[in-house]
Amino acid sequence: MPFDQSLSISEEAIKDACRVIKAVGEKESELHSDNILEDDKAVELVVTYEVEGDRKDTPCIIPLKHSLFRVEDGDNAILVISKNDTTTKAALSANPVPGLEKVVVVDKMRKTFDRYMQKRDLLRAYTRFLCDASIVPLMPSILGKKCMISKRHPTPVSITKKSPEKLREAIQKALSSTSLFVNWGVNTDVKVGKLSFSEQELLENILCVLPVVYKYINAEKISRLALKVLLI
Repeated sequence: MPFDQSLSISEEAIKDACRVIKAVGEKESELHSDNILEDDKAVELVVTYEVEGDRKDTPCIIPLKHSLFRVEDGDNAILVISKNDTTTKAALSANPVPGLEKVVVVDKMRKTFDRYMQKRDLLRAYTRFLCDASIVPLMPSILGKKCMISKRHPTPVSITKKSPEKLREAIQKALSSTSLFVNWGVNTDVKVGKLSFSEQELLENILCVLPVVYKYINAEKISRLALKVLLI
C-alpha cells in the first residue's frame, strides 16, 4: 500500500550532501591514484528504516533524469528474451539501441552459462542486464546467486506486441533507470548517480528517487537518509 507521507528535506540540503559526497569520493580517488583501473564510482542513496508492511521481492524501477548507463563510459547491456519471441532480435538489429550489445533467447542463455565460472564471466562482460518481463522469475537461476546478492537483477522490459520504435524506446527507458529494493532488511541502497556527475545532476536524480521511496516506505519509519560512494 502506498504511503502519503514524505520527509521535509530542502533541495539545498540535498545539494549540500551531494557536494560533500563528491568531495569525499574525489579525495578517496586521489589516495588511490596509482590504481591502473580508473573506474568511476557509483553514488548511492542509503535508506535506513523500520520493517513495516509488505515487502517486495522484485525491484521497483525508477526512471532517472540523468542516466547511469553511458556508452561513452564503456557501459554495455544484454537483453534476454523468451524462447517464443521471433521478432525482437530482428527488430533491434534494424533499430539498434546504443550499448545493447547482445540479444539472447532464454534457453540458450541457460545452456551457455550453466556453470559458476561462466556466470561470473557473464557478470564481468556486461554492465546491465535486461529481460522480457514475462521471464523475470527464471532469471535468478540463470544469472546465479552472486548477481542477485550484488543487486544486479535484470531490469524487466515489456516487449510484446511493440513496434520497433516503441521497443527501442522501452529499452532505452529501462537502461536509464535505477532500482529500489524493499525487502526484509532495514537498509536499502539506490544508485542515484556517479562521482563524475555534477552536484545538480545528482540532486535531480535524487529528486526522481525520493517520491518512489516514500511510496513504498513509510516516511515515519525512516530513521536515516544518507549518501555513499562505492566502486562500480
